[in-house]
Amino acid sequence: MWVPGKLFDLLSGNKEELVKLRTERDLFRDELSRANIFNDFLRVQINTLQMERSQLLKSSYGINVPTPLLEKAPAIRNEDHSQPDFTFDDIGDDLAKKLGLPTYN
Repeated sequence: MWVPGKLFDLLSGNKEELVKLRTERDLFRDELSRANIFNDFLRVQINTLQMERSQLLKSSYGINVPTPLLEKAPAIRNEDHSQPDFTFDDIGDDLAKKLGLPTYN
């Protein structure tokens, strides 16, 4: 059985390296969650300031100014590595041959 070199090195490496990698992964995960929380806080603060600014301009000068708001960006899916329409249904022999899959007839 063929095993990729990186996987073999990871599995055959010592446990200290594995513990170090897991610790770094956990630290990066925590850092990302803190950064996301901080970005949400800043977004809310900026939106609040923009709304207050437009209300002050309206009340003091009678000028209606559109209020720009920052919105959270939608999560980006990587379509290269996912198969959103994957099912276990039979695709048929013709399509299997076209895709280069084996047929058992």
